Amino acid sequence: MLVVMSHGKANPLPVLGAPVTGRICWSCEHIRFETGEPGYSEYTPGSEMSLECGKSYWELDNCEDGLAEFKAKLMSAERCADFQERAQ
Repeated sequence: MLVVMSHGKANPLPVLGAPVTGRICWSCEHIRFETGEPGYSEYTPGSEMSLECGKSYWELDNCEDGLAEFKAKLMSAERCADFQERAQ
C-alpha cells in the first residue's frame, strides 16, 4: 500500500484495482486546482498548473508523478477522514 506523507500527515492510498465506493478527491470540497499561466518574456516566465489536497494529504508533482500515482492520489478519498462532498 502506498502512503502519501505531506506536512506530517499520512493518508494511505488504496491499492489500484480495489473496489471503488464512489468517493474521489475530485469531488471533495478541499481539492485545490490552479491553472498554469503562460510566460510573457524571460522576465515573466509564467507558472505551472498545480493540483493538491487542501488538507495537505497529497500534491501532484508535475515532473515526478505518473498516471498510476495520479489515480492513487485522487482515490485516496476512499479512506480519508476529512473528505467532504463538494456542493454541485
